[in-house]
Amino acid sequence: MPMTPYELLGRLPGFVERLRAAPPVHVERGILEVKGWCESAGQLLKEAAAAAICLANGEGGILLVGLDPERVIEHATPCPHEEVTPEWLHESVRRHSHPSVECTACRLVEAVPATPAAAKDCIALLVPRKSIAGMHRTDLGVCLVRRG
Repeated sequence: MPMTPYELLGRLPGFVERLRAAPPVHVERGILEVKGWCESAGQLLKEAAAAAICLANGEGGILLVGLDPERVIEHATPCPHEEVTPEWLHESVRRHSHPSVECTACRLVEAVPATPAAAKDCIALLVPRKSIAGMHRTDLGVCLVRRG
């Protein structure tokens, strides 16, 4: 069932708790997608846009940026890319998806005050299900859909 940004926001505390006990590779499924910081901001932009397109074309979901898929949230690393902020991520996803994916970005710690200090740089991107008749596509015209 499609979720609104407000409903997605309400799911974040539960995901943070699950990420304290298990790494994202064991928690990530359904409406949750996790990406690390990547080698460059450009690579992060491509991966985040593709993930947001997948989520939007499916039922919607949450993209958490800045977590190592193999490590619990307490072992998150600082963001190595100076330009990467919630605003940058939001605008990058909108600019590199066609039609633009509607999304909301914030620091995870702003949405979930109980977030471990190590994850202070992590960004939560809330992606509701698409509201357009067609499908969102990447810059290269590829249509991606997340299922299950």
